[in-house]
Amino acid sequence: MPTTNRLQKLLFRTLRPLVRRMVHRMPVGDPWEKREARVSKRRFGPGCIKDWRWYFERESSVPVDSVEDICSWLNGCEYMHDHHQFDSHDLWVHPVEFEFTRRGDCEDHALWAWRKLTEIGMPAELVRGEATSPEHGFEGAHAWVHFTVCGSLYVMESTAKGEQRRMIIPHDEARSHYCPEVSVDGTFKTYTYDGAVETLKAKLATPPPAKVRTAPSSDERIQ
Repeated sequence: MPTTNRLQKLLFRTLRPLVRRMVHRMPVGDPWEKREARVSKRRFGPGCIKDWRWYFERESSVPVDSVEDICSWLNGCEYMHDHHQFDSHDLWVHPVEFEFTRRGDCEDHALWAWRKLTEIGMPAELVRGEATSPEHGFEGAHAWVHFTVCGSLYVMESTAKGEQRRMIIPHDEARSHYCPEVSVDGTFKTYTYDGAVETLKAKLATPPPAKVRTAPSSDERIQ
């Protein structure tokens, strides 16, 4: 009897042409245009299972007073995939635990930066979307932070190391490398971006990988 996962894949393959046509007709505006909406935590990633307030619980041991302080502390952290650190596909670490280990992936860096920016009174959003940056060495699903200073929007690439200019990217410059899909702000309001439609169109336009049938092993042939 087919497993649930196999049934889901079969259903997706069956409905893919219809979904592709429907999505193709959907208008795409500015990918950075956002609107407040109820957003499932699962859209932020499989590791996002806690209430947003949980990430602000427990006292931080890292005092910061400015964006420069936040960048300086993150510069001393190590990027590490969850499967290397926890043998897990996706695990979101509490910011206070991240302060202890100082290692983690993009969500862990971004969660900490989002919390600290909020604590110093900066309007900030934790963002999930697609990003491509040869300079920073990533492509695909990614987490980062938006924050506003004197009415100007910036991206904080919290995983970048080195000079601060690599971490703080003006909106106009970031547009060509970042495609936001969903976000949550410091008051825990959630938003969807038009970038989610653009990403979905791009994924549906890519043909599914061909199924490769491997030759049976010698043991299987004997049986």
